[in-house]
Amino acid sequence: DAAATFTGARFRADADLSGASVGGSVVAPGAEFHGGDNTEDEDASFAGVSVGNRLDLRDAAFRGGTFDDLRVEGTAQLDGIRFERDASFAGAAFGDRVELDEARFGGDTDFREAEFADRVSCRGAAFEGEDNVTDHDAAFDGAAFEAGGDFEHARFRDGSFAEARFGGPAVFDDAVFERDATFRDAAFEDASFVEARFHGDASFAALTASERLSFRGAEFRGGDNAAD
Repeated sequence: DAAATFTGARFRADADLSGASVGGSVVAPGAEFHGGDNTEDEDASFAGVSVGNRLDLRDAAFRGGTFDDLRVEGTAQLDGIRFERDASFAGAAFGDRVELDEARFGGDTDFREAEFADRVSCRGAAFEGEDNVTDHDAAFDGAAFEAGGDFEHARFRDGSFAEARFGGPAVFDDAVFERDATFRDAAFEDASFVEARFHGDASFAALTASERLSFRGAEFRGGDNAAD
């Protein structure tokens, strides 16, 4: 297929591709998006970009970036992608598989209201977050995982899946939540939290599971607070 190729490219100033439309693939494995010396603009913006085939950003490095309302028709190959600061995929829509294995998010990560039509794999991903008290370090609130999602061995500092919907197996086996975890009003078919570890408060209020829900061997240690 026709492709826009940036393999190994280095962008030392802000890169703004917002609103672009690519009929084929965007191929940029190992690309580096360092951004400019400013705090007002995104270091890399793919907001509103439409990709007609696959998006390949394997092992790409970003200082920070926004992918809000991104549309990808093919596979999104994001294995090993790295963000030093915040990354936002709010409202993004993916028509095929999303591969985020071993991805690293150094700032806050926003996938609120994202739509995943096929399987999502975040095995071994790290959602490290920033030092703030107002935002979740990883927010998947209202996201739709039509074919399920795999977060086995993923690590979250603080994670929220409030009102998320999983239409296939949801796997959080051996996942670690260092602070609070929220699954309030989440809807599952088959959900597994085998040997997951919750070091802060964990909320599963009004959660539904139509087939199976397993917490075998999970650890709930609770947070250091007196109110919850």
